[in-house]
Order: sequence, then C-alpha cells, then structure tokens
Amino acid sequence: MTDDDTGRQPAATDLPEPVLEGLAAHATAAPTDPGAPPDDLAALDDRLGNAAVVGLGEASHGSREFFRAKHRLIRHLVREHDLGAVAFEANLPEARAIDAYVRGGDGDPVAALEGVYFWIWTVEAVLELLEWLRSYNAGRPPADQVRFYGLDAQYTAGAVASLRSFLEAVDPDALDAVAGDLALADDEGVPPHQDDRRRERAAAVDRLARALRERIAAREAAYTEQAGADRLERARRDLRVLEQAAAHRRAVEARASAADPRPEHTERVLRVRDRAMAENAGWVADRTDGPVAVWGHDAHLNRVAQRSRTADAAAPSMGADLAARYGDGYLAVGFSAERLGFQAMGPEGDGDGYTLRGFTVEGPLAGTTEAAVAAATDGPVVVDLRAGREDPRLREWLATPRDHLSVGATFEPGQPRAYTTAYAHGDAFDLLWHVPGTERARPAGDG
Repeated sequence: MTDDDTGRQPAATDLPEPVLEGLAAHATAAPTDPGAPPDDLAALDDRLGNAAVVGLGEASHGSREFFRAKHRLIRHLVREHDLGAVAFEANLPEARAIDAYVRGGDGDPVAALEGVYFWIWTVEAVLELLEWLRSYNAGRPPADQVRFYGLDAQYTAGAVASLRSFLEAVDPDALDAVAGDLALADDEGVPPHQDDRRRERAAAVDRLARALRERIAAREAAYTEQAGADRLERARRDLRVLEQAAAHRRAVEARASAADPRPEHTERVLRVRDRAMAENAGWVADRTDGPVAVWGHDAHLNRVAQRSRTADAAAPSMGADLAARYGDGYLAVGFSAERLGFQAMGPEGDGDGYTLRGFTVEGPLAGTTEAAVAAATDGPVVVDLRAGREDPRLREWLATPRDHLSVGATFEPGQPRAYTTAYAHGDAFDLLWHVPGTERARPAGDG
C-alpha cells in the first residue's frame, strides 16, 4: 500500500429521486482548467454580478484542482465583473511583497509566497495565478490593476518591520521611544502555538498600540505630508494587525495554559482569528473599486461557522461576519470532490514526526454531500445552492446538516470520517464547485 488512505464507498444512489433531480437541475458543467473557454461560467453571472465579496473556499488546503478552479473563476471575475482585488488567507503585511510582484515589481514570486509562512500556498497552481495577474496588470495604470492582499493576523514580524521602516522615515524620535516594545512584539515568524513568549509579546503590543496611536493622532498632518496618505494608512493597518495577532496569541495562551482545556478555549481561538480576517477583508473591500475575491478554506469562508470536530467546538466564521455585513452581496463558494487527493503534514513511517506528503481519500464517503452530488451529476459542476434553497425538491435536504470531507493542514490516514464537517449546505454556501477527483497540489519548482 502507498501513502494513500483508501476507503472508497459507493455513490449515494439511495437518495430520493426528487433530490437527485433538483441537484442536477441546478448544476452547471464547469471544468477546472483556468484556460478553458468561459462560456459555462456565464451561467453564474447573475450570482457573480451582484457580489461585493466572493468567498472562494476549498475542501483541502492541498488539492490542485480546487486551486485551478478558483484561478479560473478569478479570471472570469476580472474580465467580466471588474474584480478589483484578490485576498488570501495569509498574513496581511507580508503579502505586500506578492502585491508588488503582480503589479509589475521585481522579485521572486516563490520567495514572496514563502514569506507569508504558509507552505500551502507555495505551489505551482497558486504561482500560475500570480503570473496571470502580473500579465493582466502589465501596461494598465495602477488604478486599473488587480491588487493582492493578505487577510490573516497570526504573526507580528511583518507588521513590526513595516512600522519600524515607517517611523525611521517620518519620526525617528518616536522610534527611539518604542524601540524596546517593537523588538519584544516581533515574533520573528514563530507560530503562535510554538511561541513561549506569547504573554510578554501581547503586553508589548498593548503598550506599543497606545503610544503610537497617540503619536499618529498628534502628528497626522506631518506624517501625511512626509509619507503620503496611503503609507500612513498602511501603518495604521500594521498597528491593527499587531493588535489582532496579540489577541490571537492570548487566546492560544489561554488554551495552552488551561489544566483541562474546554471547547470554549478552542472556540475563542477560532473566533479571534476569523473575526480578524473578516475585519481585514472589509478593510480591503472599502479600499477597492469593484468586488473582492477572498481565498481560503471552506471552514473560514462558509456563511455559518468554523468548527473543530476534535475539540467539539464551533465559532462564527469569517464568512458569517462577511454575510452579516454584506447580506446577499457575500457569495460563498464551497468545494467538494469524490476522490480527494491532497498534500498535508502527516506522520512519516512509525516515527512521531510529521512531514509534508501526499494522501488520497478514495470516495465519495457514503452519506456525504459529495456522494449526493456525484450520484446526481457528471462532474465537474457548479451547483447553485442559493437557487436550490427555493426549490421544493431540495429545500429540506439543503437545510439538514450532512458531512462534507474537509482537510486542513494536517492529516492522519486511516480515519477519513474524522476529517468531515457537518454543514447545512443551503445555509453555509451559495455555490458548490464539485469535481470527480483532485490531485496533490504540486510544490512550486517541482516541475
């Protein structure tokens, strides 16, 4: 046996015929190749054309076809709906290097992807998207270019470096006054759960935020004259990212230090992070002409909740916040596959260590949403769940929670059911892009 995790189940052929008919009726054929002719996606334009924010999920963080499908939809949104920005589940300040690249700047795009700390994005499918954005932006005035942003706020290093550079240029005296707290606030890219100075760092951020907010308020006109309004706004966002990261580290600390961690500890960790990403997505949308595409996992982009099955915990997701803010102007696109191939951090041999490797869950798992769509359609397809909510054949079925295979950054083979999340899909997603199978995302540079 290879590193595959097999457990194939038959498709859900025992579903009521009206459900199968309803799913088929609301399905549009949709290949995942970014270069495929766009005609099929035109069938979705009534949905896409009314969206201020489009959430592009994924059922795993390591599947090539999900990334390519999202790339394809982004191309369509840019060409037909004046998409103004793409925003990733990646640390906000560090993602500026990617924005500079897609807008024609020098630099190595692979290094820029590696600089946001998440190996999940350093793959050829994401690199292809960046190269397409760079090609599209070439020759266009800055105001007409598609921007790239990060949304996350788990790390402080990028924000600290950016603030230090800003103060060096506009207010060296202020930099001298806060230099100690800036140094202490810098996590140097250490993940929150591995940072044994979480508490000290959060306290330093508190002091830093108070001091710099007062300084900015007192010298706003001078800073704007010296650095420009955009650079000052970037400094303000850096400061906000530091506060968001400190709140996240406090939540991680509370869970780690609890003698008996309870679900509410995990719920706080989930909530603090997703609330920060939603706030940053709103900040991006406020600064962007045209809609924004938000790229991340289904767990974050669905309209209801982020869940941890192992901790029996749930908290409102980023998508829930975006739905509350934008109503039907937030369009959540979920993803599913019958056979899920992906990369994730998993156990290597009999040892305790985890390495990045490929896995496959042969499916669809019986009773899952992907099994139902597989039985009703001949994928790849996009199913319009928002329309399905109004269809008597699907209304009850879409309102009933059912499992959906969902893998994050880690995976242990042998128990694929442990990697399912229950969604009432009519509440959680507006569109569902379903594919027959996925391959492991190819690490950038592997050919």
